[in-house]
Amino acid sequence: MAQDKAQKKRSFFSKIFHFFKWMFFTCVVLTVLAVVGAYVLYLKISSDLPRLDKIEDYRPPVMAEVFDDNGKKIGEFWTEARILTPIDKIPKKLVQGFVSSEDDRFFEHGGVDPYGIARAFLSNLQAGHVVQGASTITQQITKALLLSPERTYDRKIKEAILATRIESNLTKEQILYIYLNQIFFGNRAYGVAAAARNYFHKNLEELNLGEMAMIVGLAKAPSLFNPLTNPSRATSRQHYVIDRMLEEGYINAEEAKQAKAYPLRIYEAGTDKDYNLKYAPYFVEHVRRYLQKKYGNELYTGGWKIYTTVNLDMNDAAQAAVRNGVASYSKRFGYRGPLRHLETSEQISDFNKKTHLQLLKENDQVDYFNDPQLKHAMSLPTPIDPNRRYEAVVMAATDRDLKIAIGRAEGRISREDLAWTRTPTHGADPWRPAVGDIIEVKAKGAAKAAKASKTAVSTVVQGAYIIDQPPEVQAAIFSYEPFSGAIKAIIGGQDFTKSEFNRATQAYRQPGSSIKPLIYAAALDKGYTPSTVIMDSPIAYEESPGKFWRPKNYGGKYYGPTMFRNALVNSRNVVTVRILMDIGTHYAAGFVRKLGLTSPIFKYYSMALGSNEVLLEELATAYGTFVNGGIKPQTYFITRILDPRGKVVEEHQEPSTPFLISYRTLKQGDRSDKPAAPDSSTESQPESQPMGNRTKSWDDMGFRADLLENAEKATKNDDLNLTDYEKKVLYGDYIPPGYAITPKTAMTMVSILRDVVRAGTGTRALALGKPAGGKTGTTNSATDAWFIGF
Repeated sequence: MAQDKAQKKRSFFSKIFHFFKWMFFTCVVLTVLAVVGAYVLYLKISSDLPRLDKIEDYRPPVMAEVFDDNGKKIGEFWTEARILTPIDKIPKKLVQGFVSSEDDRFFEHGGVDPYGIARAFLSNLQAGHVVQGASTITQQITKALLLSPERTYDRKIKEAILATRIESNLTKEQILYIYLNQIFFGNRAYGVAAAARNYFHKNLEELNLGEMAMIVGLAKAPSLFNPLTNPSRATSRQHYVIDRMLEEGYINAEEAKQAKAYPLRIYEAGTDKDYNLKYAPYFVEHVRRYLQKKYGNELYTGGWKIYTTVNLDMNDAAQAAVRNGVASYSKRFGYRGPLRHLETSEQISDFNKKTHLQLLKENDQVDYFNDPQLKHAMSLPTPIDPNRRYEAVVMAATDRDLKIAIGRAEGRISREDLAWTRTPTHGADPWRPAVGDIIEVKAKGAAKAAKASKTAVSTVVQGAYIIDQPPEVQAAIFSYEPFSGAIKAIIGGQDFTKSEFNRATQAYRQPGSSIKPLIYAAALDKGYTPSTVIMDSPIAYEESPGKFWRPKNYGGKYYGPTMFRNALVNSRNVVTVRILMDIGTHYAAGFVRKLGLTSPIFKYYSMALGSNEVLLEELATAYGTFVNGGIKPQTYFITRILDPRGKVVEEHQEPSTPFLISYRTLKQGDRSDKPAAPDSSTESQPESQPMGNRTKSWDDMGFRADLLENAEKATKNDDLNLTDYEKKVLYGDYIPPGYAITPKTAMTMVSILRDVVRAGTGTRALALGKPAGGKTGTTNSATDAWFIGF
């Protein structure tokens, strides 16, 4: 019996032992499985997390900036308006504002704040869903930089893992650097520097404490606390930030009081395209197209400093010349009448209100923060730029004048200034001014005012105006330094806001007689001289059986025997065609290709008169070959591009080809200063005459390898049929290295083109009061009118 009890007791303890043994084993297995599972889960969750192991890994999208030849900023390109700023350039109080309001234990925790997590967990548990976060500054970086903004526990785990990694790899200062440059503040601003610029039009060092607190307050929820749309909430959040800074001891009570009382002026930011309209829009857009084609979207994210060749004074003068020129031309054809008509006084009132607010907004005079109902804005005078065209409404019409309104600005147009409008454009009815007519006007004497003062915007309450009908024609200017190739001005039209198409670099147009100098230069290389005589008499070319082409001179007159020089000076069409028929269209096509023309060439005799379309840019470059003594200009518009670390992305290299001639200064009375006459031949002579390699006989003359390589491409693309002699004329090694044509040919063309200005078709250029040369060109029915000059 006792033995049975002992046996049962041992059996009981044995079962207990086995139970605990299996329990222990199970716990060990489960623990191992849990650890392995947790590790696998960790690997799965963290496998797709980006790495940020060192500060160099932080490369956010940063805006590119464009500068003119004097270092003035004229443009920017971005997808995110961010100005990367070192932490030591960010005001200390701004940093303290973020720490005190967003993460007061930032310098103590390791990326995840357990106290904050516990607080958020209890709040979320009570609510039954996620209502509060406990993100540290480091976690906010992961959300802004690396992860989606969704509020889930899975994302929170990823956020915590990544935050811990960042804290272990980067210093606190580096983390703040990333945070303050990365987060979005609304109003198209990424990072604190862009926020200062967009909201306050200031640099970081110019901000006061109240402005800093406003920026800090935006970090929590930019749309909710946007001062432009929610000024009261924004102010409340600003005060909270100031109070937290006071509680943390970063500021004293007096500083807090002053910061809250400081009046703020908030601005609404535009896009990069809005900024690029300010200075040289056609040039900046030309830069953008080139860089986007070459580098793709890196242009918008690389943070480049793009230094260019444009000169703003020259570009402004060119733009004014285009606008004034086409406006003057347009007036010759009469007035087209008002744009539209407003029937009721309510429509007129609404029109003036919209105009007024739009002009205030364009001049940054609308204060949405302090004047959300725009009551003060409606009491301000309408800002008027005397050099700008405006839509105005006729308020009263009498026999003496018109009373007009541009927003709240009033003005008058005198009867004398209305005189030209009484002649209607062909097919239009005469204009009878009526109240409610919408017309386009400009301040009278605007051109004189522009010359007298650089100040563009002034307030005009009552003043004199003229009707400024928008021309229906367009014009373009392409200007560069021929020796360096630096492009100084590009104007692609009268108004970039109306048409972004760049007629200087994108428009293929017939050049008319402005192509003739290229034909004459080709003839010089083939044996003609300035004194060669060509017969100016009727000619007929049979294009097809029974169909003849008969070129004529302007005016229909023929001049008989005409010297080569005078034929170009006076732009004789028939002589030019005869020259082309003699030298051949294939040879002429090969020659103009050497000078840089890339447009399609149709080899007809009419090409001598400009029937082939060309770009203004390429024809201007071809003329530069003459001025350069035979060296084809390598035009460029970007001098250097630097990345945010100062590394050169692209840099222009100056050409190394030496100039072999220099033109002497011609004194008054020299033969070359006299107008060309039918019986005289005048040529400028260089101080030295290395006209090319003449040490070999013609038969022994070889070819320039570089010219021949380009020749083979042109021959293939243009299907040129050249004789061996023509190939040697075009590509022979008698042409100095680096030159497109001989200095002698270039020098002779400069001399003739100077005579075009002195006594030929280009005499209007004498108004410049400077030595000049060039050539005019007009197409059929004056559809296009050209002047290429130097």
